[in-house]
Amino acid sequence: MNNLNFIFDRNADFLHLIDNLSGWSKFVKINDKNQYLEVSSINQKDEKMLKIYAMAREKLKWPNEIALFKWASDGFTLDAFEKNIEKDIDKQSLYDDLKGVIDYFKVKDELVEFARKRYDGVLANKELVLEESKSIKIGLEKSMKIIEVFGENNINMSLPIYIFSGHGRSFGGGANGNGIYIKVDIEPASRDLIKARMVVAVHELIHKMLNVRNKVSSYRDIMSNDIKEKIDEALNEKMIKDKTELGIMEEIIVYTLAEVYQGKKDINKTIKRYEESQKRDDLIRIWRGIKILKPLFDRFMAGEITKEEFVKSFLSKYFEKVYKSK
Repeated sequence: MNNLNFIFDRNADFLHLIDNLSGWSKFVKINDKNQYLEVSSINQKDEKMLKIYAMAREKLKWPNEIALFKWASDGFTLDAFEKNIEKDIDKQSLYDDLKGVIDYFKVKDELVEFARKRYDGVLANKELVLEESKSIKIGLEKSMKIIEVFGENNINMSLPIYIFSGHGRSFGGGANGNGIYIKVDIEPASRDLIKARMVVAVHELIHKMLNVRNKVSSYRDIMSNDIKEKIDEALNEKMIKDKTELGIMEEIIVYTLAEVYQGKKDINKTIKRYEESQKRDDLIRIWRGIKILKPLFDRFMAGEITKEEFVKSFLSKYFEKVYKSK
């Protein structure tokens, strides 16, 4: 594998902050907004500008997320916007709205100082992030046997990995578009903490390597008739609520390889935590699915069963014990 392409960029981090403050999608986390409100406030004019941003941002959808970060890294210019945004849409109008909001908040001293302090913290951890990035390659290499069952060993390691500011429980990432991002600590971090953030990078990069829909379709003919019917139903499913059923399957694979195998996350404790919070039904299903299916991963990784045996057992168990028919 080639060297990883980490990008530390204040403009991209600032855009990500505005993205989160705007709440343009129901999937946008509110942690950043809550942290900002602890030290400042959002007035009516701010809310109006964030609404303008949200309306424009919604038109670009999730696939343009990384493209917007590249636009920010390139200085928020019109040329960079037209070059990076891939959607066939009135780019001038969208640019005017988004840039207008960015310019508005770029002179809002309290928000600028909030963003500056947070990213100063990220940069203070930069050396440790780069040192621990080797664990990303190790994690991907250890996962290849499973990845090749459900995707391709063709990851472009030059994909940008944007490093953004995280805090409290707000440490995650995203893989929407041609790259990924992860969030790291804004306080001085231990090596173990940074290693945990690298697990998120492994998680997001594995998403980039998988093609669960195509792979499941290709395995259809080796399955029993009742499983074939459920595969057909899943392949024809449209997005309902948070994730499709094949999306749930993909998350089970990714969480098993990243959070469980590399991050050593305790499955039973994680299930209990999500069950007690009662906030994320999808995550409860994912982690219950991991508990059911991980023994098959273990046997296949240990060479105890063949690829075909693994595929048949995995798909049978998933569609019998995890899958929800619509």
